[in-house]
Amino acid sequence: MKKQHIRVPYELLDLSIAHEAKKVYFALLYFRDGAKKQIKVKIQKIAVRSGLKERQVRKHIRTLCDSNMLSRKQIIHGKEAWGCNEYTIKCDETYYAAIPYEIAYDERLSALELMTYCTLKRYTDLNKQEYSCRMDKIKLAKKVGCSTNHIDKVKRALKQAGYIDYDPNQTQITLIYERQLKG
Repeated sequence: MKKQHIRVPYELLDLSIAHEAKKVYFALLYFRDGAKKQIKVKIQKIAVRSGLKERQVRKHIRTLCDSNMLSRKQIIHGKEAWGCNEYTIKCDETYYAAIPYEIAYDERLSALELMTYCTLKRYTDLNKQEYSCRMDKIKLAKKVGCSTNHIDKVKRALKQAGYIDYDPNQTQITLIYERQLKG
């Protein structure tokens, strides 16, 4: 059965760490089995899924472990034969942004674009069923951790991918992909 959404904890979005480290967390979630906290996977598979090199993935996993998002245990299969790693999610997953699977693992999106979409989803009032977020680019840039010029580029990329719609002169951003899913 295909996964519908992944749960991105708000705690991850609030961390002041590299966006690539957050994308590594997304890659780990790809290998997660349901709601289990433990994930067994080889570092090579995480590297392929995140689009990073293995040494970069190791660095970002250390960052996630230092930030108390994950813990890691290496599994040994005999004498000096390393198997896969087992990662345990340690962060609070009570509050999260539910991101459609297709967006979370869209290889066209950069780590910053993915984190921007998650931030937009976080501040969208889903009770109104409009799938709209009212946030000016200054506030969005501050939440995501980049410049306002970069936010303009990110919003254009998300619009070209078909995930959001917006008027450059307005603060309203509509998550059109999600509206279409519910419609």
